[in-house]
Amino acid sequence: MKTRQGFVSNSSSSSFTCGLCGETQSGMDMGLSESGMFKCENDHTLCDDHMRDKVVTDENKRLFLINQLNKRTWLKPDDIKKFTDEINAYSEGELDEYNKRTYEGVSHVLCPLCNFEDVSNGDAVLYLLKKSELTSKQLAAKIGEEFKSYTAFNNFIRPPKTK
Repeated sequence: MKTRQGFVSNSSSSSFTCGLCGETQSGMDMGLSESGMFKCENDHTLCDDHMRDKVVTDENKRLFLINQLNKRTWLKPDDIKKFTDEINAYSEGELDEYNKRTYEGVSHVLCPLCNFEDVSNGDAVLYLLKKSELTSKQLAAKIGEEFKSYTAFNNFIRPPKTK
């Protein structure tokens, strides 16, 4: 049997990547707030710098909380109704406190991706594939016909930076 001497930790590392700029933050036992990032109700993870400068109304807060509540598939319909009624009865301060206690996330009102001020590369590709009625394999074949190498393709989509 192996034994360990010295400090042993049950810590785990976390990593978060911004869906807009691609910045990654990682660390031991780090949460979103410590990484300088936030997650919206539609699961977009973004740097705090990308958060929209908008006021979130009480109605937006209620909708966010009820949306998060409905994602909890283990709750019975009666429980969801009871919690929804409680959320609808909360004052502004109570809504904020309930959100801090219950969810790590923000309303879609604060997310630039949810409001189409920008689009993630992944969503853009899926949109263009759908609009062009191509599969990803068909698109890969078209790209392969147009470019002789991946380097040529990469230089086309990411032109080399000039000094």
